[in-house]
Amino acid sequence: MSKSEGLFNLLGCLLVLSWLGFALFLFLNTFFGFFPYLMVRGEVETGKAVDILNEVRSKAKIEKDVKIFVTYLDFYGTAHIAEKDRKVWVLVSRKVLKWPDDVLRGLFGHELGHLVFGHTRDHKHRTQSDLEQEQAVADACAIVWVGRGALISCFKELGSEKQVLEERLAKADKILETMPEFKGKLKE
Repeated sequence: MSKSEGLFNLLGCLLVLSWLGFALFLFLNTFFGFFPYLMVRGEVETGKAVDILNEVRSKAKIEKDVKIFVTYLDFYGTAHIAEKDRKVWVLVSRKVLKWPDDVLRGLFGHELGHLVFGHTRDHKHRTQSDLEQEQAVADACAIVWVGRGALISCFKELGSEKQVLEERLAKADKILETMPEFKGKLKE
């Protein structure tokens, strides 16, 4: 076998191994929701973000202990809340820790809204409509707990277009106006 054939075979093996690794990743993520946990860099134990998370958690009257974990990757939504084995994590990208206080309040108000309304449970068969409704409910929670201004600041930090911002606020307002069970679920 020549050197070029050997190199070609080696590259072929590496390609096959990378595809197998990707297949394993897809399997673990699909059946075990593994992806967010692969990305975790470490817990944020002190600092402004932790203080603000605890402030919002107190306003929301959430008794569960919620931790902030920083991820290796700056993923699509900058934050994600996950609940596993009675532990609650807010996974954030590194850039979030540098955000202004009001923006963090809006972000954590939204993420904790997902927790209160059970959106952290594994829902493999949600439709796009379900996801949009969950976002609107979480936005409404943020408005109740930290104020409309904080949520708007968060949207602006995320680079949301004006039309998207207005649509999201309108959906949240509709929930606040038309769903009495919404406010009943929020602790007074």
